[in-house]
Order: sequence, then structure tokens, then C-alpha cells
Amino acid sequence: MVNKHRVLFCDIHVKMQGHYMSYDQYLLDHISDMEMLAPGTDIQFLFNKEGQQLLNIQSAGADRVTFIELDQDDSISTRLASLRKIKKFALSHNIGHLILLDLDQYQAALFLTSFTCNISGILFRPHHRITSSNNHFKTKWRARIKRLKKKTAERLLIFNTALKNIFILNDPCGVDQLNRIHHTDKFKYLPDPVFHYNSQTRPNLPVLKKGDIMRFLIFGSISERKNISNTILAYSQAGLSMESELLIVGPGESQYVESLRREITQLFSPGNLHKRVLLINRYVSNTEMDEYFSSCDVCMLVYKDFFGSSGLLGRASLHGLKVIGPNASLMQFLIEKHHMGLTADPDNVSAIRYCMERISEFDSPPSSAGKYHQVNSAEEFLKILSNHLRY
Repeated sequence: MVNKHRVLFCDIHVKMQGHYMSYDQYLLDHISDMEMLAPGTDIQFLFNKEGQQLLNIQSAGADRVTFIELDQDDSISTRLASLRKIKKFALSHNIGHLILLDLDQYQAALFLTSFTCNISGILFRPHHRITSSNNHFKTKWRARIKRLKKKTAERLLIFNTALKNIFILNDPCGVDQLNRIHHTDKFKYLPDPVFHYNSQTRPNLPVLKKGDIMRFLIFGSISERKNISNTILAYSQAGLSMESELLIVGPGESQYVESLRREITQLFSPGNLHKRVLLINRYVSNTEMDEYFSSCDVCMLVYKDFFGSSGLLGRASLHGLKVIGPNASLMQFLIEKHHMGLTADPDNVSAIRYCMERISEFDSPPSSAGKYHQVNSAEEFLKILSNHLRY
């Protein structure tokens, strides 16, 4: 019997927040495709206990998946302890290649932990795209400090000789830049996959027909990083020529959500039919997510201090939404490269308002229609990732 090269995909931060677990579920559902693309491999999965309730392991099989109990405290000591448990699991299961699906969590811990197997992972937040959105001293200084911290963490990461591939999403130019900066060839390009979700049942949502009114959408975890307060204020000030709605959909901390509800009440009168804000504070399924996207016109992504790729760009492209995003970092580059919409300084309410007023006039060239989600197909993501499983 031929010994197979054992590969372990690991994500111990699976939780009902955002749609990051789409990566996990897609890999579980396509385990046979990966093994065909990488002949001679035997693929296993390792998740935290919470993932047991959130992931469907039927297509992979229970013998391929392990759920372990881990402390979810966000500290370096906890991350180091978790990584050592992962190492112990890998050793006991004769793993030849460990794939960490969220490498950011372990940059410092990997510097302090040696491995006998190869390691690869997705680095969501590299340093090279961290730039200031304006010329204010405080903003520029904050970006500079964050950039230096991230760069230092990357240097520590590269010191681990077991580390073979550091995947960077959606940024081939950035991959070349990072390899030059760190004098290595470990950084590799990986498309940020746009997943397609099929469902036989239509979710029981309010009837929202695209085209009836202008709809702006803020989707995902409701947090300060999404810059929701500034977006709500900009929307209240925007001189829009037609009836409109701002939909805010996703799970969030109750205290923060209540503060947003108070802002909405202060800015919008109940009888205002020209502008409405609808806040839906709950986690929604992938099918529901697509229903909301297909019913809206503009995806609001003017995030603060966010410098990487966003899966919501793919959803916007898939459903033909225009995008309003930040005027710095990788998001700005992608929005402009693919002619997806307009960008604004996240700290500048007037700039966000201006984009909301002008976005209806923005028209993508016909040649760019659908290009973003085609370039970043889930199939291409799987193909490129599988090519590195043996190394």
C-alpha cells in the first residue's frame, strides 16, 4: 500500500460571525476534487468545538474531521498554547503539511514553535497595503505604527523554516512586493474566492424588489470597523433624487446595536418615506445573504482601518451592485482596477455623502462587467491551493 502525503486544514476560530466559515465549508465539500488535483494526498480537517454546530461535514465524512476543545481567549499565550495543541495533533496523525486557514492569529506563536511538518497559511492582513486615508497627523501616525507592527510580525513568521507558503488574497503585485521586502519566495498569490450558494428553498424575507427604490447595503458583522455611524450620518445628509433605503444586516453586540438604533431614531423621522434605515441584527444564512444582495443597488464598504481584501466585493460583483469603498489600501486598488464604484475617506462624512449622491451616475465599462467574480472564482482558488498541498 502506497503511503499518502497527509494534509491537515486547520481553522480553530469557526464562529457564527461574518462568513469566514465559507472557506471551511467549501473545502469540506470539495475534498475529493482537491485529492484529484493533488494526487497522493490524504486530506484531514481540524476545527474548534463550535464548528461542530456550524459546519456540515457530511461530504467530507466524520473520519476526516476532528473537533477539539480550545481556549478562545485572544492573547499571545493562548494562541501559543493552541498552536502547541495543533502541533501535537499533527504529530500524532503523521501530518506532512499543515494549512492554517487564518495565519494572522499565529504570526508570533509560529516564531516560538518548531514543527517537523511543512506549514502554509492564508495571511489576511499583510503590512504593505496599510496606508493613511487622509493627511491628518493622527491618522498617518496610527497607520505607520500598525504597518511597522505587521511588518515585524511577518519577519518573525518567516524565521520558521517549516513555513513554505504564505498566501496573500487578491494581490499578485503585493506578493512580488512582499517577497522583495523580506528577501524570500514564500509569499504566494491566492484569489479571494466568490462562492455560489444553491438552495431549493427561498428564505422568508420581506419582499424587496430591485429597481423600485435606491437601496444601499451594509452587510456582515455590525461593528465599529464597518464605519456604520459615519455611513448613517452621510446617508441622512445625502441629497438623493429618488426614494431610498439603507439596509444594515448582520450580527452585532447588543450595546453597539442599540447605540446605532438611537442614532437612526434621532436622524430619521418615522414618517419619512423618502429615506428609511432598516437594521436587521442577526446572523443570516448564505441564501438570505444572496437575497439581500440581489435586492440592493449599492454595497457600502467604507471600512475604517481595514487594509486587506473583502469577500463582499465578490458578492457585490456577482449580483451587479456598485460599490462605495475606502480611499486607501487593497480595497481601493481593487475597486478602481475592476471599475466597481467610488471611494471615500472613511473619516470624512461629506466625502461619503458625495459618493452616495453620485453613485447612481457611475457606469462601469461593459468590458469589466462580471470580471471581478470571474477572476476570483472558487474553482481557481481550489486549483491554486491544491497545487501547493505537497510542498
